[in-house]
Amino acid sequence: MTRKLPDIRVLKQHIDAGMGRIEIATMYGCHPDTLRYVMRKAGLFIAMRSTPDAGTLPAYRPPHLRRQVEIKPDRVIFTKEVAAGMHGGTMFQRISVPRITSHVAALQDAGRC
Repeated sequence: MTRKLPDIRVLKQHIDAGMGRIEIATMYGCHPDTLRYVMRKAGLFIAMRSTPDAGTLPAYRPPHLRRQVEIKPDRVIFTKEVAAGMHGGTMFQRISVPRITSHVAALQDAGRC
């Protein structure tokens, strides 16, 4: 069950304190779009942050900025862009493959070769 949103002046205090729409909506257990509707109806607006947080950056990167192959000491990771679902869109799938040298070393340690 969702809680009732507080009075407009309480929402204004949260905005003045620097809270974002998602933070306020989470605090009161409602959907961010519901909060946006109530705030817009009351004439309240939250300014967009000028620099996004590192965790909120989009997953998409232009092809020339992507690292398609990452070489780690024990594995190689390939990144491919694949179709996501029946309705279109794309996603990035990371495929981790163990390095052959680590397999050979493991076999040698086990006495198999």
